[in-house]
This record gives sequence, structure tokens and C-alpha cells, in this order.
Amino acid sequence: MKKLFFILFSGFVLTGCTSLQQIALDNAGAASLKGQSITHTARKMPRFQIMGVDVKTSLGEADALIKDNQIPDPADAIARDLVAALSSAHGARPGGAPLALDSDEVDAISVAAGGSVRFVVDVQTLNWFAWYFPLDWNHYRLIYVARARVIDLASRKVIAESFCNRVPDDPEGAPSYKELVGDGAAGLKKELDVAGKACLATMKEKILAQ
Repeated sequence: MKKLFFILFSGFVLTGCTSLQQIALDNAGAASLKGQSITHTARKMPRFQIMGVDVKTSLGEADALIKDNQIPDPADAIARDLVAALSSAHGARPGGAPLALDSDEVDAISVAAGGSVRFVVDVQTLNWFAWYFPLDWNHYRLIYVARARVIDLASRKVIAESFCNRVPDDPEGAPSYKELVGDGAAGLKKELDVAGKACLATMKEKILAQ
């Protein structure tokens, strides 16, 4: 029963998300990075939600929780670290300001770059929210879904891609609602840090084939 719920829930989390793939950087793509400029995108943070049984948190309250506690989008740190990893592994040159985007289309991203950089790492938080565990309503898990793409702006092609879909299924050590939002949202910050690091590890493994 628990396994079935996890499968169904994972499908729900990904419902409505853009197409997700795992595409490792091939030899030609890796070679094309050498000596070329690379930066990352900066996207508008999606709205955060908290869903509980006896707890009602509106979208406005969740927005305030994120803003008042200066909680960053995990995608930003993931993108910076992927740029560093690609530069270290394949000799790309980090540089230039992050590209502010609101489009997923590669052509639009290339136009936005305006020839200022050859490659861009586009990391986007697709879904993030806190929800109680199905068999433990007193503790909350952070659901986090993100996608990373390495885009060659000269050819306007995605040369590598990865995604992560983090849905914890063990309530041991998970925060209560008060622990999640209290003390400057300390519990939420901790869970986001764990999710971000886990997603970064997955994306590095899949993109760099390490």
C-alpha cells in the first residue's frame, strides 16, 4: 500500500511539469565546452505551498514565509555549482551575469543572451511544497522537483539534461509544522538545503556521467 501510494503521489507531483529527460553530455558536447564562456539562468521563483490536515496556510501566507525569511530558490545554487562542475571538468570559462528568463524555449533563451555567452546552464524549480506524510500527519516532507539543461546557444540545442524528483517517504527526523515554519523557517531551510544538495548530486551524475 505504501509503495503504491508513493508511485501514485510521484505521478501527481510530476503532473503538469514540462517534459523531463536524463541526457548525459556526450564526447562532442564535452569537447565543445573547452575555452568557451558559460553562465546560468535566473528565473522567477515559483509559488510555494504548505498542505496539512489541521493546518491551513494560504498561498499568500506561504509567499510571506518565503519572503520574510529570505529563502532562496534552490535552483540558483544548483545552477552555480553545475557551471563550476562543467568548467572544472571540461574547461569552460564562467563569466557574465546570469540570464533573467521567463521562457523555456531554447530560441528565446538564445535571443535573450544576445551573443554574450556560448553556453548556459538553465536550472528551474518546477514544483516545491510541503505536505504531511500519508501515515504520519504530524510531520511534513518537502517535495522538490527541478530540471537542469545545458544549452549551446550557438547551435540552439540542449546538449545535456537532467531532473530530480525528491519525495521523501520516511517521516523519521522530519519536522512538525511548527518546526517547519518556526524560528525563521529553520526546518524549511534545512529541508531545502538537503533537497538542493541531493538534486545537485543527481544532476552532476547524470549530466557529467560521473
